[in-house]
Amino acid sequence: KTLELIDGVSGRKIQTSTFGPVAEGTNVELVCTATGGWPTPAVNWYRNDELVDDLVDAQYDSQVSNTLVLVGVSRELFGTTFECRATTSSSFTPLQASITLDIYLAPLTVKLMGQNMPLSA
Repeated sequence: KTLELIDGVSGRKIQTSTFGPVAEGTNVELVCTATGGWPTPAVNWYRNDELVDDLVDAQYDSQVSNTLVLVGVSRELFGTTFECRATTSSSFTPLQASITLDIYLAPLTVKLMGQNMPLSA
């Protein structure tokens, strides 16, 4: 059995433990594909050990895929780790792969500091 993570937008295999950086507000698609195993494995996405996606998107022969879609990523997701787990039964340890989300964050505020002097151009 194998498990791989793919960038759902570019179609490229994710080779590192960090995904991004992506711009705040953009959409992210992470595809987890499990190959092999019998019976056909369940492929699920978790965030902080909480199930966030258990829908199978594609199943071909011995491959099962689940795509996690994050719409308009926000700063609250910066540094969040998402984990994909593939399980065939409760008696086997699940295969797992994780990815941490890196996001370019826009400034929250801008202030001018200093004396109250008129500005001129």
